[in-house]
Amino acid sequence: MEQVDEIHRWSPRQIADAWIAKWADGTGLDETDPIPDLDHDFELMRHPTIVLDAIVEVVNAVDDDPDDKYFAVLAAGPLEDLLKNHGPVIIDRVIHLADARWQFRKLLAGVWWGEGDVDPEVASLIEAHRGPLW
Repeated sequence: MEQVDEIHRWSPRQIADAWIAKWADGTGLDETDPIPDLDHDFELMRHPTIVLDAIVEVVNAVDDDPDDKYFAVLAAGPLEDLLKNHGPVIIDRVIHLADARWQFRKLLAGVWWGEGDVDPEVASLIEAHRGPLW
């Protein structure tokens, strides 16, 4: 439980930088992680607002190309997990981001899910506000 409170010590920008560092070699493993003891792809999912803020920071910092490893992993990992686990909680903000920023709309286009993975109302809204799938 201590780790949950620990997360609030870090800004979304710091979390984004740590996530980028973690994926720098393409494996998601980084022994020099600036935020050790924090599983950026799983522990953060307990904090949907912080995750979304950090995702926005990563989008600001990386190339918005689906062939870019950071962009692709961000869509298929943290953003996809966030929508699956907390879609109804964050969907209004996600739609706002997609409508305001083409980079975020493009990122949403890299999110995939199977039947029943995402709340149907959330899935419908995402499909209406994202770019072409990639």
